[in-house]
Amino acid sequence: MVEILVGAGGWSYFEVPGDRLRSYSEAFRTVEVNSTYYRIPRLGRVEAWRRRVSPGFEFTVRCNRDLTWTLELGSMDACLEILGRMREVCTVLDARVLHVMSPAGFELSGERVTMIDSLLSSGKFGGLRLAWEIRSRPAEGKERLLRVLQDHGVVHSVDLSRESPAYSSDLAYSRLFGKGEHNVYQFTNSELGDIDRRARSTGAAKVYLNFHGTRMYKDAARISVYEATGKFPKFTHGVGVDSVIEVLGEDAQFPSTTSMLLKAQGWKVCEWEANQQFRVSDILSKIEEKRFQSLQDLQLELRRL
Repeated sequence: MVEILVGAGGWSYFEVPGDRLRSYSEAFRTVEVNSTYYRIPRLGRVEAWRRRVSPGFEFTVRCNRDLTWTLELGSMDACLEILGRMREVCTVLDARVLHVMSPAGFELSGERVTMIDSLLSSGKFGGLRLAWEIRSRPAEGKERLLRVLQDHGVVHSVDLSRESPAYSSDLAYSRLFGKGEHNVYQFTNSELGDIDRRARSTGAAKVYLNFHGTRMYKDAARISVYEATGKFPKFTHGVGVDSVIEVLGEDAQFPSTTSMLLKAQGWKVCEWEANQQFRVSDILSKIEEKRFQSLQDLQLELRRL
């Protein structure tokens, strides 16, 4: 039986009164600490995070980006120092997974892959599992790196909304961004269902699903309900035009033109028919280019469709 843990990339944008981390931990079972990629926090601060959540709540941690920089410089001692500090953070948080990323600009030369192999052979990780995301452009070095990762029991981390891992592991780790630009994306029920099927087909006994898009908390909440009940919650209160207006009413600015609305709001999802979602762009693209003074003006136009 596969265990699926659903969460998001941090709690800073979880807009609720009071303690955001505590409230987040009551809504989800796991969180990916994203801020550690940019700066390694003081352990006192990390201890405060752990105290604010229940013992059963799981943190996962992103490895600091300086690891990639030191790999480029070829400094093994510096790499081990960074990993040592990250392991301390994980220990305080009782985090079982450390996520590492080789970014798009990181060249996977033979020398660098050999260094990663040596780093993973150091045995400096204790019981911590590494999940490695490869954003480097496809090349011969990527296939070699994948073999090295598999040999060392490192999880191949992918966005399950786009692809499946290159090999099977007992654990799967996914950071979910979707198919939009700059993380501006919202998943339909159908897409979330596909993510669930891919998660279960990995062969892993435990799967982490961490959402990172513009609607990451809502997407995570919806698939959490699906995992628990086998059904997705109602997307909006109404359907059809009422759903479109409800979605646009969140933050659409007026006066506005059709093309302006498409650019700013088209990525959102609405419930055009019961249990059937469409992108707002699919609906707005049916309207000719014109200027709308208010949301009510747009509503009248939509009802003519």
